[in-house]
Amino acid sequence: MTRRGRIADFIEFSRPFTLAAPALGFLSGGLTAIGAAPREAWSPILLLYPTLGALMAAVLNAASNALNQIYDLEIDRINKPGRPLPSGRITLRDSWIFTWVTYAAAWALAWLIAPAGRRECFWIVVLATCITVLYSVPPFRTKRLGIWANVTIAIPRGLLLKSPAGPA
Repeated sequence: MTRRGRIADFIEFSRPFTLAAPALGFLSGGLTAIGAAPREAWSPILLLYPTLGALMAAVLNAASNALNQIYDLEIDRINKPGRPLPSGRITLRDSWIFTWVTYAAAWALAWLIAPAGRRECFWIVVLATCITVLYSVPPFRTKRLGIWANVTIAIPRGLLLKSPAGPA
């Protein structure tokens, strides 16, 4: 397989159509917070935080998607055999590496989002990570519990990551 084909497989594995919503949610929240700041506190550097945050939210979502696909492998072999993991285009080992690298990248980006040296964003992302693990990983695997699946997804994507990166 060509390098380009392998990269395309990992992009497909990240499920890119799901990455825009958390990124836009974070970006819109960050820009709203900047808009609410007093004019004398405004600085172009403030645009860095929502931009990093949008990227962080997308990368965190890619990690969550990857983790979910690892734990759905047997189901996907039947229902979605064309996906990169069940089709064998990506190995289980590579899937785990991708998952850990994207989680680590999201945490690193969150660490950089520190208006006035505050680390709330990082800790919110750590909490969001824990919640996404609860969604996919047994014995919790809330995705099998009806309404709890929705709650588990709604908290990190709709509440926690809206924008913990407002101005100082």
